[in-house]
Amino acid sequence: MGQAGWHDIAIMGLCVTSEASKEQNERRRIEMPAKEKTYKCLNPVGIHEPVDTFPLAPRLDTLNGKEIWFSICGEPDITIALEKKIKIDYPDVNWRIKKTYSYDPLRLSEEEMKTADGLIQAVCW
Repeated sequence: MGQAGWHDIAIMGLCVTSEASKEQNERRRIEMPAKEKTYKCLNPVGIHEPVDTFPLAPRLDTLNGKEIWFSICGEPDITIALEKKIKIDYPDVNWRIKKTYSYDPLRLSEEEMKTADGLIQAVCW
């Protein structure tokens, strides 16, 4: 993909159909006026912002008695049922919940990160 940002794209008229024969497509190409128009558009790749990365934590032997954070951002659709289900399926887990309607999740504080054994990050739109 190209670089993020605004780009100029030139579009030339050409009518090609999959059902038309090769000769028909060539004839259309010759008959169409060669009009060129330039449009300004935003690259759909978007703007890549730098992110902090961290190494993976070791896998937990068991979830029983552990403190697991469930961080939800966006519209709370499937996460409502998921939150109920995980609490029923894993009753011995100390569940902590953070919710926001923003696209940016609420970050764990330094104190929360010290006591957290795991995190489930859910993004719903």
